[in-house]
Amino acid sequence: MTITGERSRRSAATLALTGAILLLGAAMARPAQAETKEFYISTVHLDGNTGLTASADHPAEPFPTEATPAGGGVILSKPNDAGNWRMRVFTFHPAQVLVHQGDDVKLTFVGVQGVAFKIKVDGVAEQIALKRGEVRSVTVKADKAGTIAYASADRLPSMRGEIVVLPK
Repeated sequence: MTITGERSRRSAATLALTGAILLLGAAMARPAQAETKEFYISTVHLDGNTGLTASADHPAEPFPTEATPAGGGVILSKPNDAGNWRMRVFTFHPAQVLVHQGDDVKLTFVGVQGVAFKIKVDGVAEQIALKRGEVRSVTVKADKAGTIAYASADRLPSMRGEIVVLPK
């Protein structure tokens, strides 16, 4: 191969590489298009069951004397005749979702555990009434970076969640 042929081949390769870099840079510089992100949010409760007397599964545990937080989200059931008691905490699962600024966010709430809930989502005027076995959806626009909160008005302080909006 001649020196001229080698230079020509190098020039063509350099030109091709430069073109590829320019195309990649243009693609990366293009603003990302908003997407609709959908999340299924289940209503759940966690139960801690134990008793005043020991069993094969649990040691004896005294009944707590401190008051639980007000709001209906944390429930402490007094010991029954057998001395068994329970702590129940209501929550959303998942309680946090991530999206990007500009995305449309569809939250689909699924009533799994708990009889009924009154769910409020920031930026949505109407409260969502949800019963066990029902599915209700709401869509919000993640127009600015930060958080968009949602909560069950009748199961506070524990039944809260948030949409974390990452900047563009």
